[in-house]
Amino acid sequence: MQIGSVGIDLGKTSFHVVALGDNGKVLLKKKFSQK
Repeated sequence: MQIGSVGIDLGKTSFHVVALGDNGKVLLKKKFSQK
């Protein structure tokens, strides 16, 4: 399975990364926060 698209949601103190496969299913969902 390969990554079809990547989405990034930018916030003030954190951001989220979501990777979707070719079929539209979520492959990766990760939250990063600033310390």
